Amino acid sequence: MWGYNSRTGARPARRMALGVEGLDIKVLPGAVGPPLGPYLAAATSLPKVTSLQTIVDPHFAINDFLSGQLGSAVNGVQQQAELQGAAEHNLVANQVVSQPFIHAVLSRQDTYTLLGLAVSATDGALSGVYSATGPILANALLTGSFHAGPNAPREIPGLGLVSALAHNHNFPNAHTSSWFYALHNAVDRQVFNLSDTQANLVSKGFTQFLNQVTALDQAGTFNPAVPPPAVPLPKGQLNGTLYVSLGAVRDLASVNPALSGLPLPVVGNFEGRIDVGFVLDLAGDFGIALTARGPLTGAPPGVTSVNEIAGDIRIEVSNAQNISDLNGLSTVEGLNQGASLSGGVETSRLRNGVSTFGASVGYGAGLEYGTGVEYTQVIPLGNAYALIPEFPAQS
Repeated sequence: MWGYNSRTGARPARRMALGVEGLDIKVLPGAVGPPLGPYLAAATSLPKVTSLQTIVDPHFAINDFLSGQLGSAVNGVQQQAELQGAAEHNLVANQVVSQPFIHAVLSRQDTYTLLGLAVSATDGALSGVYSATGPILANALLTGSFHAGPNAPREIPGLGLVSALAHNHNFPNAHTSSWFYALHNAVDRQVFNLSDTQANLVSKGFTQFLNQVTALDQAGTFNPAVPPPAVPLPKGQLNGTLYVSLGAVRDLASVNPALSGLPLPVVGNFEGRIDVGFVLDLAGDFGIALTARGPLTGAPPGVTSVNEIAGDIRIEVSNAQNISDLNGLSTVEGLNQGASLSGGVETSRLRNGVSTFGASVGYGAGLEYGTGVEYTQVIPLGNAYALIPEFPAQS
């Protein structure tokens, strides 16, 4: 054959040897002897994720999750929303779901797995808050009628967030894999399957949160006499933290005053919004987050509704350097539109200068917009990229 040199005699046998590509042989000065071969240097790279991500249909996944948390009464609300074509009439919810990053987060089973674990981490202490929301939503459909909503000019606090959601590009790029790797890594390493030590931290943190909210509520912090000024809108992508939560909104004027708000443990009747969920940053720090927000005020009389009720999933990003920077009081600007299907947009500025931007989708009734006051507490639980996630090295 052309190009082949014939040889006499048999070829020497070749012994197959295992090797690791790309590793340099370490030679000690003045030392003679065979190389040892490679060793594993633990905690020097990102964890290797061993399972495949599961992609889900957000429409069905959101329905299933909220039904499990808010109670079976939500099933009727979902059916009514479908029959009434609510998705076609709710501008806010449409914009939220069509936002690429939000749609991508809600398309991953990891999101619902972690959120379910975060909600259950409080040992069911908030279950009454959420389970009581479903029946009221069902009654809202029976007793409610549709009203035309206002226009949404940019200069009106709350209403201007419709434009901000569409044009300010505060959410990360949907094709950026960092957050989706972080979510899947947290599931794969089971970082929210809490040990006794972590569960104790959550229990103490939850008690501290309720006591702080009680003190703030009694001091009138969540119901200021004058609506707070609108916060400066953040510019560009907020890629510091990701906070995904289950939320409930309740501010009802057409019921017994003792039932106008959410039945929070310790706090009692709380008019406004409560959230519980998981929070991550790109460095791998993770924890449980809790948020209480008072009513949104500042809208002209007769423009908003006197009753607001909703249950939803909220996705919030921030420019915080770490998850603990989200702690404390913040001024909030928000908008919630409920017409069977509900959608919300919210931005806040903490006293330490951290900005957040979030959006929610779920089921609800009523319209509220304006400004308010919010309190968040983060319970750090470790680092998902550490050698032992529960016990990361101290920096």
